[in-house]
Amino acid sequence: MAMHRAVDRGAAPGLRVWQGLSALLLLVMAGIHLYLVVFAGFGGLLGTLFVLNGIGGLVLAIAMVVARRGFLALVSVLSLLFLGGTLLSLVIALTPGASSGSTSRSAASSCRPHWWSSRSALSSCW
Repeated sequence: MAMHRAVDRGAAPGLRVWQGLSALLLLVMAGIHLYLVVFAGFGGLLGTLFVLNGIGGLVLAIAMVVARRGFLALVSVLSLLFLGGTLLSLVIALTPGASSGSTSRSAASSCRPHWWSSRSALSSCW
């Protein structure tokens, strides 16, 4: 029993570091979404979803820091799913044709920069 307590105390500083890094990552993600709403002018449904994403990231970051060992696993899984879902949404949004369901590009999307292509960073509209 004494050995278990000693190992528990020794792991606590490392655990706190990972909790802090996780909370920082969640705050960065939340900050990016709130920045896009406030300064980049995203509005409508996308702006509302960005605000909800920012609030969710803030709540999970706070929960990550204050969670005790009993709830830490739950908060960690929720945070991982939250960050994974946000990353998956970004990948889907940046994939040509994924949001419209077709393989051809629409006129509106053809004027966006194609950062992933072998051509220059300028779009085909210029």
